[in-house]
Amino acid sequence: MAVFRKGKDKLKAPSIAEVEGAVTTVEEICERARDGIMAAVQRHYQKHPNSPWSGVALLELERTLRELYSSWGVDIKDEFRQSLPAVMQRFYESAKEACARDGKRRAIIGKPDEKRIQYFLDSTYKQVAMRTDKMEFDHIRQLRQISADVLRETSMTGATRREVSKKMLDRATQIRGFQFIDRAGRRWPDKSYFEMLARTELMNAGRASYDQTCAEDGYDVMLLTVSGDSCEHCRKWEGRCFSLTGATKGLPTKADLEAEGVFHPNCTHSYSAVPDYIWRTQYNPDGSKRDREVEYTPSDEELSRLKELDRQQEAIDAERKAETVDDRIQAQEELKRKLDSYELPDLSEIKETPDEKAEYERKQREYADAQVWLEGHVMSSGKEISRHMGIIREIEIWMDKYRVNKALKMFGKPDPSSFMIGGGATGRLKTAAQNALDVFNRIVSSNVVSDSGVINVNAAPSGENREYFSHEEDSVFAFGRTATSTFLHEYAHWLERHNPRIRQMCIDFLEMRCKGESKVFLKDIYPKSKYKAWETCRKDKFIDAYTGKDYIDDATHDRYATEILSTGVERLMTSPVDFYKKDRQHATFTIMALSGAL
Repeated sequence: MAVFRKGKDKLKAPSIAEVEGAVTTVEEICERARDGIMAAVQRHYQKHPNSPWSGVALLELERTLRELYSSWGVDIKDEFRQSLPAVMQRFYESAKEACARDGKRRAIIGKPDEKRIQYFLDSTYKQVAMRTDKMEFDHIRQLRQISADVLRETSMTGATRREVSKKMLDRATQIRGFQFIDRAGRRWPDKSYFEMLARTELMNAGRASYDQTCAEDGYDVMLLTVSGDSCEHCRKWEGRCFSLTGATKGLPTKADLEAEGVFHPNCTHSYSAVPDYIWRTQYNPDGSKRDREVEYTPSDEELSRLKELDRQQEAIDAERKAETVDDRIQAQEELKRKLDSYELPDLSEIKETPDEKAEYERKQREYADAQVWLEGHVMSSGKEISRHMGIIREIEIWMDKYRVNKALKMFGKPDPSSFMIGGGATGRLKTAAQNALDVFNRIVSSNVVSDSGVINVNAAPSGENREYFSHEEDSVFAFGRTATSTFLHEYAHWLERHNPRIRQMCIDFLEMRCKGESKVFLKDIYPKSKYKAWETCRKDKFIDAYTGKDYIDDATHDRYATEILSTGVERLMTSPVDFYKKDRQHATFTIMALSGAL
């Protein structure tokens, strides 16, 4: 099950959504890099427990850290290389469309100036390099200080190098905040700095693209957006008009706003071009909103021009939409061809032998007997109740492993992935999550993802009775008793969220299967279920209608998730042969998607 909970005033405009998506990716890169650096220090200590912080061992660690910090910088630069041109293109398109609506020029959608894109990329690359070089320098300096402290403490206390080295391990893994102080005197820890850098540079690049396009088309009046979490400097300017170039007398200029603190680091405020007839009728000469709209009648020539430009824009929008639909139809047809031609493993290896079937049935009887005993002996001693509950738990674990081992034969021997567990999972929950992750790493080929990722797992909140994956919190929420197959279901949601190509293939598969089908309420299909009254699906011929559940973003109306991969993985883990027989296409898609064959 996937959950999407929107934050306050989130995704204010398509351009902002793309910026925040890139910021999230940078945040994830930082988390992975920090985890990798700390893991490298831990491995180094385990390899050299007697003297990890001096001599050849220390030089070895320094080389490893330099490589990791360099890789961190490369990953962030790669994200900027992909996201910055896309953001500038989106702002450019927004400006052209706004100008066209007000009659400044035909709505011709092209590209922002490539030299301007490269200027912002070069600026960003320089800042990333400076930051990662500084962190690398500070960390290595810290390790060398630890080396000096080890020598001093052993000579003063008589403790062995091994004892002191173990004591120093915490200092080696507690990486400093690497605080950066910007021109305004604000302090930024390393991860927050990179988030701020991504958001600031992308927004600045986007605004620059928007400014240039509007200025070229003679568009000058802008309206500052309203943000749900604005600072005191920005708040007083929200919802007010300003002049981009100073050409509109009486209005404050963009330079005036910047002098007042607007568009500061981390600022997500954007602005939109205001059509002439809106500016004249709804705003005062100083840019504030009028109490009531004044009369304004455009000339026949203006009306004619606006209608013609609207017609042109509608034609362009229709052409874009048609191209997108054609692309997706072609992708779905290609997907179907791949699925039809794929050969699954021989099912005879997965079917139960008579001995396996007899053993499985014996375990089922023992399980049922233990449950019946518990129901009839609620007043028995705590010791006996605990013993029978232990029997039930042991059989559950046995059945879980039995089904998983059978299902793994469906996947052959892919090159395994190396995902890691993060979040706040502890005790039995962490053990269960890690056991399931070991299976997930075995069935997801490393060529499906570009690098290892951290899957956050946390205890489900009090009152929850179902496991789920939260898109907003990027975390799996589960229980200590959660089965491996259920963990894999939620891990598949995580993979779909973090791999855009997998997500698009899942959407294409869903559309291919449910083409032309109307939505129905899950509660109507399963009246006794715990589904919410508003949850809908398209049931197709899926084994369970829940596989066709809808996840639609209210703001963009885009499909942001599916149950295709998650229910597919879970069904493969619980009843692979039955899944293959009843829905060969879905089973094939799941295996091909996870093995990187699509």
